[in-house]
Amino acid sequence: MGKGKTGRHGTFYFRGKVKYSQYYEPKLKFTYKCFQKSPKKTACITTKNFRFYKPDIIERNNETIHLYFLNDIDVYEDYKNRKYKC
Repeated sequence: MGKGKTGRHGTFYFRGKVKYSQYYEPKLKFTYKCFQKSPKKTACITTKNFRFYKPDIIERNNETIHLYFLNDIDVYEDYKNRKYKC
């Protein structure tokens, strides 16, 4: 699985397999703006409740994954109604 530091107690290593249930669905949490000066809003989407676009560039940095979309993406009315809020 990896390693993680826990303060003064040193580094712990975890080994083993992770078993996900059949109902496990990962969430993608992101922030967005409707306009340039509007406040940021947070949304959570899954592959079940959203038509997920294929990203153009995927960068992995430690535990963070950055997805870049180079083309315009359609914004649905659901975002304005806060359907996907966390």
